[in-house]
Amino acid sequence: MDIKTTFSRLWGLGLAMPLCLMFNVCVFAQGKEEPPSLPVVAASTDLQQVLPVIARLFEEAGGGKTALRFDAPGNIYRDIRDGAAVELFLAGGDTWPQKLKEEGKTFKDPQAYALDSLALYTPRRSALNADAFLGDVRGALREGRLTRFVIADPDNSSYGRLAKEALRRKLVWDDIQSKLIIVNDVAQMVPPSVNQNAEGALIAYVQAKNLVRDNGGRAVLLSDAICSPITQEMVLLKGAGQTAQLFFDFMRRREVKKLLLDYGYKLPGGETAAALGYY
Repeated sequence: MDIKTTFSRLWGLGLAMPLCLMFNVCVFAQGKEEPPSLPVVAASTDLQQVLPVIARLFEEAGGGKTALRFDAPGNIYRDIRDGAAVELFLAGGDTWPQKLKEEGKTFKDPQAYALDSLALYTPRRSALNADAFLGDVRGALREGRLTRFVIADPDNSSYGRLAKEALRRKLVWDDIQSKLIIVNDVAQMVPPSVNQNAEGALIAYVQAKNLVRDNGGRAVLLSDAICSPITQEMVLLKGAGQTAQLFFDFMRRREVKKLLLDYGYKLPGGETAAALGYY
């Protein structure tokens, strides 16, 4: 069965089964080898909650099993460059897919699938006022109210790079250096880091919302004046098989777009749930 026939079948299948009855999807931790029989979909850690749901829907609709790998996008990029058997890469940002394209490692051009924003998260006990312009950061540093502050590694993550730029724009980057907790894997490391008396964190809005849900506190989207939205891009790598190519197309289904909206992302071109026909 060729890819066109397979995808036509996939497109026509309904996706109404409750999410709790989905098929199993193989998810692999960092550093563990994936079975070669499964196509590897590598993704940035901000997708750790929504991507397994999408992958199970994909399998349920007849698309096949996938092996999901989550890591900082900079690490995934370097692994792909060094020959890792990744077929599809969903990055938190557009830097890494574009680099892979320039290096001739992609099967198709990168495509945007979602938008996310940087957010300031402050725990319940924090003395730092949460606002969209980071207006209290300088005063908190001066008055000793800011003792620890979490960002992702600017060299490995678009969120870390934008956090550094936002702090530079507020003219506090140099002053905050001794207070920074810089983490590689934001999804796994931010909650314990914040619990270690950190007064705040600049992280993905989707992750900040999860922290509020699980631990309380506040999450405030940063103003576009100091931080632009982050374009999430995906790219097929050379050698990608039929399943990975189908998954790439599946990411543009209206059901998947609705899921991304439900999890806190925005869509390229300003699409809304109403525009997708859900309300």
